[in-house]
Amino acid sequence: MDADAIQALVQNAVQAALQGFQQQQQQQQVPPAQPVAVPYADVPGGAGNDPWDFTSGSGLKVFINSTKGLETKFDGNQAKLHPFLLHVSKRAAAYGWSTILTIPDGGNIARSLIKEYGTLS
Repeated sequence: MDADAIQALVQNAVQAALQGFQQQQQQQQVPPAQPVAVPYADVPGGAGNDPWDFTSGSGLKVFINSTKGLETKFDGNQAKLHPFLLHVSKRAAAYGWSTILTIPDGGNIARSLIKEYGTLS
C-alpha cells in the first residue's frame, strides 16, 4: 500500500466517524429549553415568603441597600473585628439574614458566625 492509499483510507475513516457522530448527535438532540425571564429572586436567608421584585422601585432599593458595602471595613486588625461584626450583625438583622450566618461546627452544633466565630474552624 502506498502513501496515497493510506491517506485515502484515513480520510474515509474520519469521514465515516464524523457522519456517525453527527447522526448520533441528531438522534439525541433535545430541543433547548426556553429561558424564562423572571425578574424575581427569593429573599436571601429565607426570611419571608415574598420574593423581591426587581422591576419595582421598592424591590430594587431593598436589593441595593441590603448588598451595599458596609461603612466599617475589616483590614485584619483584631481591634477592628468587633465593630465590623457588629455592623454585619445589624445588616443581617435588618434584612432577615441571621439564619445564613448560623453554621454548624465540627460537632454539628449550630453556631453564630457573628458571636461564636472563635469556636469555628
